[in-house]
Amino acid sequence: MAPPYDSKLSRKRKGNYEKPSSSLASSSSSSSSSSSTHASPSSNAIQLLLTDESGQQKSTKTSVDELKVRNYLSKMEPRLYISKDSKTVQLTTILSNSEASALDPQFTKKLIENFHIDHVNISDPIPGCIDSLVTFYGTFISIAKAVTYVVYELNAKINNLQDEVFTLKSTNYKAHFLLHSAAKVHGLRYFDMAPNHSFEFNNKVFDVFVQGDFHAIFNFALQSLECGWNVDSSKIKLEPLFGIHLDPALKSRDPENVMLKRKSNDRLLKYLYSTSKFQNLINL
Repeated sequence: MAPPYDSKLSRKRKGNYEKPSSSLASSSSSSSSSSSTHASPSSNAIQLLLTDESGQQKSTKTSVDELKVRNYLSKMEPRLYISKDSKTVQLTTILSNSEASALDPQFTKKLIENFHIDHVNISDPIPGCIDSLVTFYGTFISIAKAVTYVVYELNAKINNLQDEVFTLKSTNYKAHFLLHSAAKVHGLRYFDMAPNHSFEFNNKVFDVFVQGDFHAIFNFALQSLECGWNVDSSKIKLEPLFGIHLDPALKSRDPENVMLKRKSNDRLLKYLYSTSKFQNLINL
């Protein structure tokens, strides 16, 4: 027998399962999302884009502009007494062959025009010798300024492989001079004088290395000329550091050695290949 049906209880159950309104549903969903500790994947989506970082990098200027250097040198005054500025003299610097090749005729022409020197002479390359002699001709101050500018070009541009910073006040400019003697002047950061193997057959000739700022290089060049330390480069003979190119026996073989080499090759082929393959190789 079925239980009696209670209409009041039925109405209560229908009320408990009544569908909520849209406003209540939206408020409950917003509250549940705010109280949840997990963020929605769509709200914090990470977008990965392929970009070329190398193309976006800005090139940093590592050295002062050459026009500013020329203007700076044009206003530079000597810090020592010069007795013979009107006299025509010469001063020789030591460069590597690759450095000397960078001083092309167009560069030397501008050097003569900008600093009013008479001439620039670059020695011919010698087989087996890594050095080149670059000699400047003119008056004391014009040579000193031209040499200082070439030192700037070598350090800030030609040899600046590590993007080292060079300014008008930098003390990391380096140069090599060919002199009979030398002494450290005020402002030089580093000074060294030693005989060079390329000039070991030339008596009393030294490779003088200096490092400093523009003023130090400029005044060292002036002092070298004032004290008569400069060398007549026409009397200097560059010597090779090695003599392999002088030995013709290393480049030729006599007939007996050629025959021995051929026999050795034949024996090697016979060992590596069968007789049939070896015969095919010979017939090719």
